[in-house]
Amino acid sequence: ERRKKMALIQKNGVLLCFLFLIVPSMSLYCKVGYGQTIEQQNKYIHFWSKSLWTRNCPGATFCWEARPTIHSADAMADLVGGDWNDDYWGDTGGFVRGCQSDFGLDTQPTKGDFVNLARAVDGSESGVFVLDQFKGSGKNWEFRINEVCAEDLCSSASRILIGVLPLLLVGGMTMFLHILS
Repeated sequence: ERRKKMALIQKNGVLLCFLFLIVPSMSLYCKVGYGQTIEQQNKYIHFWSKSLWTRNCPGATFCWEARPTIHSADAMADLVGGDWNDDYWGDTGGFVRGCQSDFGLDTQPTKGDFVNLARAVDGSESGVFVLDQFKGSGKNWEFRINEVCAEDLCSSASRILIGVLPLLLVGGMTMFLHILS
């Protein structure tokens, strides 16, 4: 009877490990959004104006942040909508964060790479936007990748915990049953 219980718990443990290890890898949670920033190095001043939130990105393998290389206000308005101001924030002060495939970014870049981003012209864009979803111009804007990661919320700690937790549970349950027998 006890062997049957042990076997059942071990089978359930294997299933639990499968669910915790395989299912999370099917989607990724990314911090997405947009904003503007300015740094004044000589005065140690850093201003932010941003809107960020967490989004589940099924099928994505990476999250990213990029900044326009020139004409920040025009690039940001075309990509996410809204009003942008280069006079105060500078020509490259805007930034956008997204998931794989947002704005046509399908292949994983590395930090420092230059990429072309464009809003879909057919209204099917999955990328972020300011107020109401809108059709893009389809114009490519050059952005420089500031950050790229392959972990939920760009934190490896969440993936490690999700991967180790089921193993600890199964091991603990097996030891508990062994003590009882």
